[in-house]
Formats: sequence, structure tokens, C-alpha cells
Amino acid sequence: GNNRNRDIAGVTFDKARNKWRAQASVQDTTVFLGRFDSKEDAEEEYRNFTKFLGENGEVISETS
Repeated sequence: GNNRNRDIAGVTFDKARNKWRAQASVQDTTVFLGRFDSKEDAEEEYRNFTKFLGENGEVISETS
């Protein structure tokens, strides 16, 4: 169900809460970034977080 709503890795729709959820995997640890009213806000948070990590040499992997 959620995979069809996902365009960006780490952004999924939380049907139970009717919110968009952002999360990222960093060195085998899932980092919860928050729930958002809009998909665009969740995607922006994910992009900002992964950009920050990339600039600091962290390894970011796809989340499921």
C-alpha cells in the first residue's frame, strides 16, 4: 500500500495517522524525521537531512 504513494526513499504515507512520514537509514540505524501534513514537507525534511549527512561524510542507505 505505502509503496505506491512513495516517490522519494524515506517518505511514506502513514494511513493510521493521515500524515506523511519521513525517515532515513544511517549506518544501519533508522532515524525518524517526523510526520508532516504534506508530502512536500516530508520530502523537504528528508532531502535536507540527507544533504546534511552527505556533506558530513555519513553513509545514507535506502529505507523501506
